[in-house]
Amino acid sequence: MSDLLRTLIHWIINLCTLLIFARVILSFVGYFVRPPHPPLLVTLDNFVIQLTEPFLAPIRRMLPNMGGLDFSPMVVLVILLIIRAAANEI
Repeated sequence: MSDLLRTLIHWIINLCTLLIFARVILSFVGYFVRPPHPPLLVTLDNFVIQLTEPFLAPIRRMLPNMGGLDFSPMVVLVILLIIRAAANEI
């Protein structure tokens, strides 16, 4: 049972990590693609934002304003690494 729980935690952490990296990359792609943005890009961006905002928004509210830079993805990734390390100890 312990292996199943650990595997499930790792899958969830990997999915969250992938979504956070996708959000960061898509935020940069928006700057380099000339408007109007392709509908697929807008749809994908909105989908990733909806999935990641529930766990990025609380961290963003706790962090001080850094002049337009959003460090919440880095903080969440560190938290996920800590959770992964704790799951390995189960």
